[in-house]
Amino acid sequence: MMGHLRDLPGANPDQVKKANREFYDLAAGVYEAVDGRRGEAVSRWLDRKLRDLSLAAGSGALLDIGCGTGFVLRKAAPWFPRRVGVDISLATLKLATKDTELVCCADNDYLPFGNARFGVVTCLAVLHHMPRHEALFREIFRVLGPGGLFYSDHDLDARFNRVWNLPLRLYRAVRKPKMKYIQACPALTEELYDYAEIHEEGIEVTELVDLLKDAGFREVKVRYHWTGLGGVFNAVQKLAGEQKSFPRGFAPSFSLMARKPG
Repeated sequence: MMGHLRDLPGANPDQVKKANREFYDLAAGVYEAVDGRRGEAVSRWLDRKLRDLSLAAGSGALLDIGCGTGFVLRKAAPWFPRRVGVDISLATLKLATKDTELVCCADNDYLPFGNARFGVVTCLAVLHHMPRHEALFREIFRVLGPGGLFYSDHDLDARFNRVWNLPLRLYRAVRKPKMKYIQACPALTEELYDYAEIHEEGIEVTELVDLLKDAGFREVKVRYHWTGLGGVFNAVQKLAGEQKSFPRGFAPSFSLMARKPG
C-alpha cells in the first residue's frame, strides 16, 4: 500500500501535516539559504521545464502546490500570466513572491479552488513531505481542466535509496541537512525535521503511478534523473545529456507528468 510512514512515535497523517506546518513556520526565514540547491543551474533547468509545460498545456493558470517562498511562482512568470500558490505554512507564504494572482494557506488534501480552474499543476520537492498521496492526486485531478497537466519533480526514488543506501548515508553524513537547519534556527528540533521528512528514504514511484491512474489520469510518464541536487549531481546529468532518463535505481530524483483526459 502506498505511503508507508517512517517508524516514528505517533507517525500518522495528521501528526505529519502538523509537523510540516510547524517546521516551515519556524524555518521560513532560513529555508532557501540552508537548502542551498536553487542556484543558476537549477534555475535554468526550471525555466525550460516551465516553458515546456506552457507549450504542452497552453498558458492558462498555473497552481503550484507546496509553493513555499515562491520559487516556482517567480520562475513561471514569463510563461503563465496567472499563477497561484498554496502551502500549509503561513510563514513561508508571507515571504512568497507578491506578483502572483493569489497565494493561500491550506491543506493540500483539500484545495480551496473550484473544478477545472487550472491548466497546469506543479509540485516541486513536495511529495516526500506528504504522509499520503491519494487525496492530493484526486484534488489535483479535480482542479485541472480537460487536457491539463500535473508535473512533480525532485523527490527521492525509494529504489535508488535501497540500491545506493551506503553512499547516500555518507552523503547525508557529510552534508548534515538536519543539523544545518537546527543551527540556523535553534527553535527547530530533530523530531520536527524527521516528521517533516517523512519519506526521507524515498517514495515507491510505481505506486504513485497507480494512484495517479486511480485518480483518473490515463497518461502518466516517469523520468529518473540527477538534476537539482547540486554540484556533482548536476554534472552527472549534464554529462549524460539533459534529457536523458536513467533506468530506475540509477538516478536519485524522479519526475512525474500526468495528463487529465480532454
